[in-house]
Amino acid sequence: MKQLRLSILLGFICAMQPLAASAQSLDLHTKLPFDSEVRTGKLPNGLTYYIRHNSYPEHRAELRLVIHAGSVLEDPDQQGLAHLNEHMCFNGTAKYPHNSLESFLEEHGARFGADLNASTSFDETIYKESLPTDQGAVLDSGIDILAEWAHHVSFDSNEVEKERGVVGEEWRMGRGAFERIYNKQAPIIFSGSQYGNRNPIGLKTVIDTAHRSTVMRFYHDWYRPDLMAVVVVGDFDAAQMEQKIKALFSPLTNPANERPRTEYPIPPHQETLVAINTDKEMPQTIFSMMFVRPKEDETTVADYRGKELVTGLYNQMLNDRIQEAIQKGEAPFAYAGAGDGGFIGHFNAFSIFALLRQDSIQSGVKSVLAQVYRAKETGFTQSELDRAKKAMLSQMEKTWNERAKTKNADFVREYISNFTDNEPSPGIDYEYTLYKQYVPGISLAEVNALSPTLLDHASPVMTFEGPENPTLTPPTKEELLGALSSVEHEHLAAYNDNVSNAQLLAKAPTPGKIISEKKLASIGVTIWQLSNGARVVLKPTDFKDDEILFHATAPGGSSTAPDADYQSAQMCDNIVENCGLASFDATTIKKMLAGKEVEVSPYVGSLQQGLSGHSTRQDIETMFQLTHLYMTEPRYDSAASAVFITRQKTMLQNMHKMPEMAYNDSLQVTMAQHHYRARPQTAESMDEVNTPKAYDYYKKLFSDASGFTFFFVGNIDVKTLRPLVEQYLASLPSTNQHTTWRDVGISPPKGVLVKNVYSGTEPKSVVSMIYTGHKKFSRENRFRLSAMAQAFQMVLLDDIREDKSGVYYVRVSPSFSKYPHDEYRITINFGCNPARVDELVSEVRKQLDTLISKPLTGTYVERVHKILTNELQVNLRENKYWISQLQDAFWNDLDPNSIAQSSSLIDKITPQSVFETAKDYFDPNNCVEVVLYPQKAS
Repeated sequence: MKQLRLSILLGFICAMQPLAASAQSLDLHTKLPFDSEVRTGKLPNGLTYYIRHNSYPEHRAELRLVIHAGSVLEDPDQQGLAHLNEHMCFNGTAKYPHNSLESFLEEHGARFGADLNASTSFDETIYKESLPTDQGAVLDSGIDILAEWAHHVSFDSNEVEKERGVVGEEWRMGRGAFERIYNKQAPIIFSGSQYGNRNPIGLKTVIDTAHRSTVMRFYHDWYRPDLMAVVVVGDFDAAQMEQKIKALFSPLTNPANERPRTEYPIPPHQETLVAINTDKEMPQTIFSMMFVRPKEDETTVADYRGKELVTGLYNQMLNDRIQEAIQKGEAPFAYAGAGDGGFIGHFNAFSIFALLRQDSIQSGVKSVLAQVYRAKETGFTQSELDRAKKAMLSQMEKTWNERAKTKNADFVREYISNFTDNEPSPGIDYEYTLYKQYVPGISLAEVNALSPTLLDHASPVMTFEGPENPTLTPPTKEELLGALSSVEHEHLAAYNDNVSNAQLLAKAPTPGKIISEKKLASIGVTIWQLSNGARVVLKPTDFKDDEILFHATAPGGSSTAPDADYQSAQMCDNIVENCGLASFDATTIKKMLAGKEVEVSPYVGSLQQGLSGHSTRQDIETMFQLTHLYMTEPRYDSAASAVFITRQKTMLQNMHKMPEMAYNDSLQVTMAQHHYRARPQTAESMDEVNTPKAYDYYKKLFSDASGFTFFFVGNIDVKTLRPLVEQYLASLPSTNQHTTWRDVGISPPKGVLVKNVYSGTEPKSVVSMIYTGHKKFSRENRFRLSAMAQAFQMVLLDDIREDKSGVYYVRVSPSFSKYPHDEYRITINFGCNPARVDELVSEVRKQLDTLISKPLTGTYVERVHKILTNELQVNLRENKYWISQLQDAFWNDLDPNSIAQSSSLIDKITPQSVFETAKDYFDPNNCVEVVLYPQKAS
């Protein structure tokens, strides 16, 4: 339930309709039930299972094996072996030796990474499969694989040795300033606790040298049925699935003299603990404070009301205040947040954090603390609470409306939380009833009473981390404690909630007309031509019950600005969005929209500008009104613009200190041949932004509706949409100038170019091998390129990851564009040990030579074919897929009807087509190679 509740508590809507579920009345002392739609139970050996039939998406299922054991349970000689065990499950079991398990599932359409994966944390290890349910015995095989992971991992000696290298490379890629600082702060944050002595990634010395028997000891001790859960949700017969799970998992036995599964505490401390750390590569200046306490059981309706509803309202109101202070420039920090929630293990924490400006560290710390302690001292206002209630209730309404279209993965996350954290899972109908019955009656007094319980329950831990440089003087422990003491004893002025009762649009625009209509029957699309020259593309769907997606686009973008104004042009959308609309600032707009599930945002790219958003059926007119205002009445506010620029500079000030950012910046300018517009964005480049000029540029881009195409996909009624389109879109001003983009002259280098970047202290490298060229753009050519890249990525994973143990990841990423030129790019990217760069680059070239010399052997192409087929089956029932495909078709002048013919493109993918595509697109004589190495010793 944790993830579903999170979306509920973070969303905002308002209007409520009487529904049948609200008729039930629930007493506060009632024990929370478990969702009756779920088949759940515990086998005699202690294994727990959760099974739910769910038909969205069709013919798919999510499977999980959850081990309630992670790095916190490692012995001193096992640090990192919980994670290595996770990897070993993919490297051979009794039925699937070596790496055949991955190949087997990929042959049935499961993509490694997206559909087949695992994760290790402090307290649990989770194995994931996402599989089709309409392909014979594939689902049965998936359940069988869960059982193999649970009890039959082989730990082949050769595989253990090879996988050490892969896990070591994952460890290497995580190294950097954040990891170094965390390792210093963890013993203080988790003072006196095992959590401070363990890290899921572990110690490389242990990963490299631990005996095979030591690795297997972790598996023997903790991979046992009484610490396991099997979670299966999807489009299948639940009764039959229950029998399969019982048959496969009942024979599993717990070890003799099993070790107790210790729940490690975080001991309370009387004094405030402080950790202050700096690092030369740290890109940001961050303050945080945490009040840690044991998690309380949530078993009754009263528990739910207090922990989910009252606390949820408190969190929302507090963060709204903080964001308003940031928006108005009243806070000397760039970003901040606060709230109560899960922390680690069986502990919760009330946490405060702030991204500080380097020139305002002390005032920034005091300011964010003041936001929190003001709520404690003076409380919230009734208008804030009313707004938060409307938001909470309306989001629950939307969630309930979409209950039949809840994705498998959402249910899975909820049941995992029930197993690992004892989170209640009463079901959406029951939760909807709780919201309807109890949210309206929550009083201001009880929300205001929450602050003392959160802030006075335990002594906090304060942390500070920032860049190590001559321009920054980190605060002392005494200064941080002094800031807290000052705020605690200061009389803080009460918050004044300024609200507006005005309408978004002071006057309804005079409607225009729909002058023609065209239907594309094969894909269910209607196209309207408007009297002002704009075009509307509609696709009604039943994929979601209360989702409408919106997008608008027109050619132009920042390319139409001269180089001297480029920085202003590319930031104009952000500036307008931070200033507000018409006579309302951004904070007022947010308050006016409270209780509505609607969002519209402008964007300006290099070649186009437009808007994107979403709404429910109930709030669709508000979406049209916001669209109309963004195109006719963008607001300019010099103070808000200045605040935005300052926040950006704070974010960017030290980003170049991160080796990865230095590398990416170098890669960017290299691939653009140091073009003026390809300069990395820096704090200094923000000084080039002229905000009045940016505002004027935005108005120019959005002043001519004749160049725009508006897309709507979702649960829309065409007849209902017609008057809204005529009133709010056909009425938009039009000059019929049909502005278009221009070619600003950015092009990749020709020939072979090798560039080394030296940055950072950690022994890690990043390699990018980029092949570019010109081919005629078409949907088929782009598809063939993508399929070839997927097949080649599989080849490289088998070679330089599994066989050579040289990398944790390797990606082959293609792109193909029509504008401003028919141009493609293929990027091969991986991270590795600097000492192995030459070896691995040579190996990639060797595999590439093979790829372009003869058709691939093995099952690579078959696996790609199956994966693409499965993904298409799911995508064709997704609103986001259709709106992106329609945008793509109209932007690139492709036949929209071809969207429904994607399966024919998949059918054309063969070993021969992959070979021909690779030969056509990979040109060894036109490659840029950029490598990150550690900084050379001076």
